[in-house]
Amino acid sequence: MKPNKVFLDTNILLDYILDRGSVSVHAEHVFDLCVRGEIECTVAAHSIVNIFYILRKHYSVQARKTILDSLCDLCYIESIDETSIKKVLTGTHKDIEDHLQMLCAEKSGAECIITRDIKGFKESPVRIISPERFLKEWNEA
Repeated sequence: MKPNKVFLDTNILLDYILDRGSVSVHAEHVFDLCVRGEIECTVAAHSIVNIFYILRKHYSVQARKTILDSLCDLCYIESIDETSIKKVLTGTHKDIEDHLQMLCAEKSGAECIITRDIKGFKESPVRIISPERFLKEWNEA
């Protein structure tokens, strides 16, 4: 069965925006599915802020705002709240950002998290999948 609601990790968003070589191809295909309405993509609100900062070396402030505005039009944005922050800060997961991603994915009802950082999501309650594997399974279903 094809998942129709996916959560995109920050690295997938950056692959797509920055056109990072061979890994960008898979991110582009995932976004194509989203643009065509075949899947619903969700991203964490804090990913938008992180990406704005990361893109500072590549784009002007206005260009970054335009890029991220387009991303917000395409994807659902899952918020973080005090409860999530407290859970992450008192939890045992060493990477707070990954833990927040997992909480946002779970809260959004995503069927999977698409990421290239499989190891960072070992404790995820939501299925973790690489973009390559996701596309392979999508095409086989």
